[in-house]
Amino acid sequence: MIKILNINILHFFSFLLAIFLAGFIQSSGFLLIKGLGPNISLIILLLATFFSPNFVELLFYLFSSFFILSWRPELSPELCVLAVVTILAYFASRFLSLSKTINFIILVATGSALFYLFLSPLFLFHFPLIAIKEIFLNSLFAAILAFFISFFSSRFHFF
Repeated sequence: MIKILNINILHFFSFLLAIFLAGFIQSSGFLLIKGLGPNISLIILLLATFFSPNFVELLFYLFSSFFILSWRPELSPELCVLAVVTILAYFASRFLSLSKTINFIILVATGSALFYLFLSPLFLFHFPLIAIKEIFLNSLFAAILAFFISFFSSRFHFF
């Protein structure tokens, strides 16, 4: 295991590839279902909260994802909210006592709701059905992702 600055290099490059693919898939509209798509970037960042052994590594992942998800020199409000939700999820994940899969799905559902609440609270008020559908879609995508990670990690020891 190669580590630089106490960060696992394999995890770091796997995360960068995952966040790059998430941004590409989201912008291409590949997973849109009747105009709704999962917030894959949020899901990948919330997944990083489980694989980050310390807060500094999570911040390193978070700030490196900003360069991939945003091509502008300034931070957008969406990225700031994404950072706040990810940091809150990191601390919340330390207190959840269920299995990692269930905890991950709970964090994705809660993180999706917080993302809407922080970014546009009026959207939740005016279009609650759309928000509920996206929260469900994010949770479903998180469950599928958790299944694949548990399936492959038990066979190939990725994580």
